[in-house]
Amino acid sequence: MSPLEHVSDAAGRADSLLQSVLGSPSAEDVYGPVTKVGGKVVIPVSAIERGGGFGFGGGGGSDEQNNEGGGVGAGGGGASNARPVAVIEVDASGVRVRPILDYTRITLAAIAALLVLRRLRRTRS
Repeated sequence: MSPLEHVSDAAGRADSLLQSVLGSPSAEDVYGPVTKVGGKVVIPVSAIERGGGFGFGGGGGSDEQNNEGGGVGAGGGGASNARPVAVIEVDASGVRVRPILDYTRITLAAIAALLVLRRLRRTRS
């Protein structure tokens, strides 16, 4: 196998690995099952975060005795995270979207903003 064929093979393997880890997003990933509660229809809504990456390499050559050799390597990984962001309610009076507040994210954002402001004040003094 030539070095180019090794690299092409590694790229194919890495792509296959990444697709198996991350999959393809669909509406079912974001919208949960429709549930009827009393006179209301409730649909949960989530935010999906996915990320991943891969690397590959290959090479080949010959030594002083013209012995051909080569190798290939590939690796990758990924992660996904889902969190609830809203509930859609449908009843006789209409449709409402009720957000779900993530107090942890709000608190962390506030702390980060305070730290940035504190640092800005120190650099101006």
